Amino acid sequence: MHVNGAGEAKLLQQVTQMWRPATYKPDPADPTGETQIVDTPGEAVLLTDASLISQYSGFLPRDDQMVGRRISSPAFTFKEPQFLMVAGGGGFGLPQSTLETTVTLAYDDPLNPFVHRYHPDHDNWDEKYETLLPEGMESYSVQRWLQFRFTDADPTGSDLSGWGDTRVGGLISEHIQGIHRRTIHIDGRFILNRMATVSELNPTP
Repeated sequence: MHVNGAGEAKLLQQVTQMWRPATYKPDPADPTGETQIVDTPGEAVLLTDASLISQYSGFLPRDDQMVGRRISSPAFTFKEPQFLMVAGGGGFGLPQSTLETTVTLAYDDPLNPFVHRYHPDHDNWDEKYETLLPEGMESYSVQRWLQFRFTDADPTGSDLSGWGDTRVGGLISEHIQGIHRRTIHIDGRFILNRMATVSELNPTP
């Protein structure tokens, strides 16, 4: 999840942390103009748009090179961040506040469980591989309704340090439609650990 400066939350499938280098300007106290001082300090940036990665510097050292720090979830396939609606109780992370969203997995998505690239009955193509079949012929779209309800205490009972500050969590409910003729209901617990304090996604280079 990402939370901006206004407290609005989005669910992310993946994000890459990069570095925007500092910029410099001549030191006004140096009449020779040979000395430079920091104009804009360097800072971390968060990118969900992969096309922007090459315009920034790496964030972490790896094999004598600076590379980005990528965080992703195998549980989702959507590319654009999904807005999380505040359903009640206050702001992000506050006890009893809830966040909700609906995520759709298209019938022709490569990760749709009905789709099998090398199985002729589940590839969404006709027998001659000339016409792409519509939804419902060989595969179905899947909708997932998600609700995150924050609690005032660690739902796992671990009571680790940082709760309410760098660590929040609570109870999660999920309704899945499209996998089975009946809606599948799932309940569980979730924990969120703060990875960064950057309030903006995909800033202008």
